[in-house]
Parts: sequence; C-alpha cells; structure tokens
Amino acid sequence: MNTSNIFKLSFASLAFGLLLSSCKKEDYINNANQDAALFTKTSDNYFIENVAGDSYTGTIGVSRAVTTDTKIEFTVSSPTGAVEGVEYTLPEKFVIIPAGGVISSFKIFGDYAGLAGGTHQLILRFKPDVKAFVDADSCVINLLPSCDEANPLISILQGDYANTNETLGSSAYGPYTTSISSTASVGPTSATAVVENIFDSGWGPITFTLDWTDPNNRTTTVIAQNAIPGSDAGSLNPAYAGLPVAVRPYATSGPGTFSACAQELTLNMQLGVGDGAGGVLGYFGVLYQVKMKR
Repeated sequence: MNTSNIFKLSFASLAFGLLLSSCKKEDYINNANQDAALFTKTSDNYFIENVAGDSYTGTIGVSRAVTTDTKIEFTVSSPTGAVEGVEYTLPEKFVIIPAGGVISSFKIFGDYAGLAGGTHQLILRFKPDVKAFVDADSCVINLLPSCDEANPLISILQGDYANTNETLGSSAYGPYTTSISSTASVGPTSATAVVENIFDSGWGPITFTLDWTDPNNRTTTVIAQNAIPGSDAGSLNPAYAGLPVAVRPYATSGPGTFSACAQELTLNMQLGVGDGAGGVLGYFGVLYQVKMKR
C-alpha cells in the first residue's frame, strides 16, 4: 500500500468518526473543507537523542490530491517557554505538497544539551488562512530528553532531591531534601557533582566523583575533606562539639552508584572528626550511606 492510499484510509476513518458524532461536522468536512489540511498526528513525543543532527519528522496532508505544488504554512508556540535555537530548531514552518500528492513532511531538530534534562511542549498550528479538518488543525509535540547511561548528560542531575534517606551505621533518617548545586566534566567518562545539605543539618558542599567507564557499573566516590563547611562533629558525638566533621571514602563498602537516567544516587562515606587545624583526629568505624531520589 503506497503512502497516498494509507493517508486516504486514515482520512476515511477520521471522517467516519466525525460523521458518527455530528451531522454538522459531516457537512463541514464534506462540503466546506474538501481541500483542507490536517496534521496526521495531533500529539506526539519527541525523545531527543544526545547525537548531532537528531530530528523528528512530522507530516501534513490534504483531503485530496492537489493539482499544483501547494504550500501549507503553520506557526509554532511553546506554553512552557521553549526557545527556538536553544531547545529546538525548526528551519521551515511550512510544507510543500507536490502536484498530484496528498502529504508532505517537516523536521524539528532537538538540542539535547539545550533541553538540559527538562521537558518542553511545542504547539504547531495552521495559519488562519489555511482551512483545516475539525480537531486536526494543530499538533502538540512534547520534547523529552532521551537518556543513555553510556553517554549521559550529567547536568540533568542538578537540582533538589526531596526523597533523600540515609543510614549511619544502624541509625536511619529521612526523607529530607538534598541538592546537587553543580556538576562538571573531568574526563570523557567522569564528572564531579557538588552535593548540599547532606545530613540535613546545614552542612556545606561535599564533592563526589561520578564514573561511568563501565556503563553497567557506574560509581560515586566522595572526595576526602578534613572539614565540611557548616558541620559540627558534636552532632555525631557530644564530646567533639565545636570541631568539624571530616569525610572520606569508606573502604569496606566500596563506592556508591548512580543513574543519570533515573536521577538517583547512592553515596557511601566514612565520617570522622577534624582537628580544626586542617588535620583529622580519627574516623568512626561505620558506613554512612545517603540515597538521593527526586
């Protein structure tokens, strides 16, 4: 079955559906809008890949074959604030249906980095001077980031994690909110993430290395600090009140894990007590594990 026949079948189904619901609509389609246009999908999702030139193809058709090359224009708006040239590019806001044809296509080029892990909505609508089928005069396209753990966009991890839970030895606490304030690439398969409000007690930033050299074994490793800003070791043991909390990887447990696609992190650490002069008095012999979820 060729494209033309497929389209005619779709149109026949659409007209039949409208005929069932209203005699007025039947008259409108059969008489007033015989040569009208329609978006062949009134809604769709565009999962943007992290590859150059990634694109979405949409189609516009007419009720019967045109006798000459026919240009059909449409407008684009975004109720969520997507900016052309940032989140997406749409080089041509029209299609040309060739003489004898009933359908033509347009392309949207999504920008994975510009989307930065968010989602946006585009509304494509025929210009007022274009006749359109009832209920098919516009198309809503949702721009969504595709995700590949082997080639992640680490910046999508930034933001708040309202479902953070932790265990210190056998003591559990949560949920509470942590946040990743910044991320930075440090190699082709590694990056750093700065985490705020670990321990839910006003602790300042703690930096972790994220590594996805093995996409099936992605790891998080805390970067040792002898004095976490805003911390007080008295919250761990009153005998150390006034001294800062220190942190380092916990060798017994090994590193934590993360998923950029699921936006979840498990952070394994060993807490200690700083001496207040840049050194460390010692470390507690239990695992401190923080699990961050959106």
